[in-house]
This record gives sequence, C-alpha cells and structure tokens, in this order.
Amino acid sequence: MLCALCASDLDDTEEVDILKQSINKANTESDITTVYFTDEKSHAIGAYCSTNILYRPMILDMKKYLEIRLSNFFLVHDIIHAEMVLLKKQASQQKQAIMDMDPDKLPVC
Repeated sequence: MLCALCASDLDDTEEVDILKQSINKANTESDITTVYFTDEKSHAIGAYCSTNILYRPMILDMKKYLEIRLSNFFLVHDIIHAEMVLLKKQASQQKQAIMDMDPDKLPVC
C-alpha cells in the first residue's frame, strides 16, 4: 500500500529540514514507513508512505482489520503535520530570541 503525503520547494531549506525531521519522527512512532524523495524536474521534495498489509484467511473481521491498518496512514499524516507545526514554532521562537538579544551578546561566527 502506498500513498503520497506532501511536498515542499527544495529552495526552502528550512522547510525541507523540518519535513525530514518530521518524517523521522513519524517513522519512530508508526508501523507505516515514510520516505522522502526529491523531484529535480519540479524542484520539490515530497514524501510517500508505505506498508505491508498481511492478508490471512483466518482473520475474522477483515473489514475492521483493514480499517485499522489503513487508518494508520492518516495517523502518520497527523504526526508529520503536528511535528512540522511544532518545529516551525520552535524555529520561530529561536529566531525571535536572537533578534531580542543585545547586539553586543550576539554569537560571533
């Protein structure tokens, strides 16, 4: 089973990094495997979800079993979305903290 998830512009390095981190988080919290790919033609990065669904005749309620397994795709989407929102908020707070710093205390690169 395979589904497309989301896409971001490759030029937006912050968004790409957040997407990658969010995918890693989803892979640790779900039995759905999510991978990202780059599409050079459209200059975008996207994500696909995949899983194996075991079909065995002895499964008593096949409809319920499939509903549960397929609902995991929505769970992964929600995990990735929530993680992206959290990471964007943290990045924004870090930027604001730097902007609020006294110019004499800014880190020197």
